Amino acid sequence: MHCMNNKNKDPVVVSGEETKRLDSVLLLVNTAMLSHVGLYSGGTNAPIGGNVKKTSGALLGKTRKRILAALEKKDGSEVLSELCDFDVVLAIDALIGKEESEKLCLLVRKYARGQKKGTVINEQLKLTLRSVLGE
Repeated sequence: MHCMNNKNKDPVVVSGEETKRLDSVLLLVNTAMLSHVGLYSGGTNAPIGGNVKKTSGALLGKTRKRILAALEKKDGSEVLSELCDFDVVLAIDALIGKEESEKLCLLVRKYARGQKKGTVINEQLKLTLRSVLGE
């Protein structure tokens, strides 16, 4: 049996234990994910039914409205909190250009990793989001 362990930069949880080594064979097997808690899981704000349509991956109407409402608030942290969900970022990525997507992902990554102060969405990116989310 061939076992190839990969060293990861960030720890992962396998069978309830944290590790930085991962057997690459595990990555070849379809594995059901029962639950996910992490930087990009939507945190405690994530709705039970999710933020995207299960069939297409498109944003739900209520998710669009929540993000648009958060964009209107002076404190940009609420919109970044809404965007700290991998499904949401993936759905928005399909709607915006590569450059805007890279900027958005950089902001979300900084915010999700705890760099909340000073992490703000500029007006151009806000305008882009309003445009594609239907305002």
